[in-house]
Amino acid sequence: MANAELNTPIPSANVVSIMGKSAVVGESRLEYLIQQAHSIGHYREMSTNADDTVRRVATLFDVVLAESAMSPSVKTLLEQLQIPLLKAALIDGVAFSRESHPARKLLNELGRAGIQCRGDVASPDPLHRLVEKAVAAIQDQFVIDTSVFEQVLIDFNTRFVLEQQRQQRLLRRQQQTTEAQQRADSAKELIRNHLDTVLNGLLLPEHVLDFMHGSWGHYLFIVYLKEGDGSDAWQRGLKTLDYLIATLRLTQQERREKVLPKLFAVIRQSLDSIGFDKCAIDEQLQRLTRFYKEQPNIPVTKAAQESDKDKCEEHSGTSAESKASSDNQNAIERTIDTRKQRMQVGKQVDQFKPGLWVTLLERNGEQIRAKLSAVLRSDDRYVFVNQQGDRVKELSRTELIRAICSGFVQLMKTGA
Repeated sequence: MANAELNTPIPSANVVSIMGKSAVVGESRLEYLIQQAHSIGHYREMSTNADDTVRRVATLFDVVLAESAMSPSVKTLLEQLQIPLLKAALIDGVAFSRESHPARKLLNELGRAGIQCRGDVASPDPLHRLVEKAVAAIQDQFVIDTSVFEQVLIDFNTRFVLEQQRQQRLLRRQQQTTEAQQRADSAKELIRNHLDTVLNGLLLPEHVLDFMHGSWGHYLFIVYLKEGDGSDAWQRGLKTLDYLIATLRLTQQERREKVLPKLFAVIRQSLDSIGFDKCAIDEQLQRLTRFYKEQPNIPVTKAAQESDKDKCEEHSGTSAESKASSDNQNAIERTIDTRKQRMQVGKQVDQFKPGLWVTLLERNGEQIRAKLSAVLRSDDRYVFVNQQGDRVKELSRTELIRAICSGFVQLMKTGA
C-alpha cells in the first residue's frame, strides 16, 4: 500500500456531522463507510476480508449509538469517529477484529462515559467535555499510527477516573449536607416541642420567652448536634430548663432567692461553654433576676387555672377583687390571642424560602421593598436584600415573627 494512500487525511468533522444530522444507521451506515473506504484509497487494495472489516465497524457504531440513555449531542460526537476507526480497521486488519484493539476500547469507553453525560453542547458537563476532548484528539493526531488511539485511551481513562472520584466526593458532601440539615431540623423541632410542653399554661413576658426559645434553645441545639439527645449534657440542659420553669411556680420569694443563684450559675457556665457573648449573658440574667423578684405570681391561662383544683376552690372575694380578677383575665386572654397568632406566624415563617418579597416598615415610616436572600438554618436567621442586592435587614426567627405580627414586615403577594 502506497505511503501516499496511507497518509490520506481524515474527512473533517463538518463532513461527518452531516451524517449525524441524517441519522445514518444500519445499511445506510454501511454504504456510507464503504464509500469512505474507497475515498481514503485503501479499499481497492485490501483483501476480500475488507468487506467484513467495514461491516464490523458499521456494526460497532450501530450498537454503541443505539443506546437510548445517550444524549444526542454525545452521539453526534461519537459519529465523528467513524472515519478514523474505519481507517484504523483497514490499516490493522485482523488485529482490529479483537475487542482489545485500542480503537475499539476507546469507542466503548467513550460510549460508557456518554451514557453518564447529563449536559449538551450548550451546557456541557465535565464528562461531556472529556468525550469531546478525546474525539478532537483523534481527529487532530491520527493519520497512520494507530498507537494514537492507545495514548488517547490512557489519557481519557485517567481523566475519567479522576472525574468519577470528584463526582463521588461531591455526592458524599451533598448527602452529608442533607443529613446535617435533617438533623438540625429534628433538633429544632424537638426543642420547640419541649418548650411548648413545659411553658404550656404560663403567660410570660417577651424577654423571658426570648431567653428560653432563643439563648437556651440555641444552647440545647448546639448540644444536640455535638453530642446527641442521649448525652448527659442534653439531659442536663433539659433539666436546667425544667428547674427554671419550676422556679417560676414557687410562690415563696425566700425559696426563689435560694434557688436562683445556683441555677443562674449553671446557666452562665453552660452558655459560656458554647461561646455565648458574656455581656449578653449578664444582661439576660439581670433581666431574669428582676422578673423573678418583681413577679411573685406568674399569670396562667384560663385552662391552666381550671386544671388547678386548689385555685378553683379559692374563688371568693369582694367586688373590687372580682373586678381586678376580671381585668386580669382580660389581659390574660389578650396575651393568649397574641401567643396563638405568633404560633401561626411561626409555622408560616418556617416555610419561607429565598426569593420571597416583603415590605419592611422602618420606625421613621419609610417602606423598603426587600427580598429574602438567604435562610441561615444553622442559627435560624433570615437575610433580606433590596432590589440592588444590598443587605438591608437580618432577623432571627423570633424577631421576624414579632415584626410580622406587629406589621413592621408585610408579605407581598406573588407577582406584586
